[in-house]
Amino acid sequence: KFTSTPTNGTLGDVLKKYLQEITPRKKSSDREESRINNLIKDPIALVQFCNLRPQHIIAYRNHRLNKVTSGTVLRELAVLSHVIKIGIEEWGLPLDRNPVQQITKPKQNLPRDRRLELGEEELLLKSCSAALNPYFKALVVVALETGMRRGELLRLEREHINFDQRTAHLPITKNGSPRTIPLSSRAIEEIRNIPTHISGKVFPIS
Repeated sequence: KFTSTPTNGTLGDVLKKYLQEITPRKKSSDREESRINNLIKDPIALVQFCNLRPQHIIAYRNHRLNKVTSGTVLRELAVLSHVIKIGIEEWGLPLDRNPVQQITKPKQNLPRDRRLELGEEELLLKSCSAALNPYFKALVVVALETGMRRGELLRLEREHINFDQRTAHLPITKNGSPRTIPLSSRAIEEIRNIPTHISGKVFPIS
């Protein structure tokens, strides 16, 4: 358990404290929780917080770049940097500098411009229809029809769908501002045909 005077605590101890005290306050807490849990499972979590050095962060960066995209690594390093910043500035942990700020960050991936080619949508939806989850195909259709982000789709609630005006209202978006999205007849039909879930979510998928 993380103590009140964690002078000998590991990075893993600090990550757990941050996950308990800081992460729940954030809008995207579920995604941050996933990233922190990945960090906790990594060997870097065993390093004493006061002994963290750029070489530990570099080793973590290089190891992760062999498994995931540079964009994912950048997001993980951003979380790690803030965890260390909070540890130093708010919890008074003994570390002179934030080592994440001392390393070279991987370059961001080029923006994706992939589009479905002729015949691919039919194959995609055929596979979705074969899935056991009754919401899967509808989610993909609405994504294709609206261009909504994954998080927006998964947060969408049935009470925010206006079937008469054919719109979906998003109270929370990535940039923090609400917006209303027009829905095509195809998207409306897919939403009408899926079961209404007790949670109120249009797509109760994790």
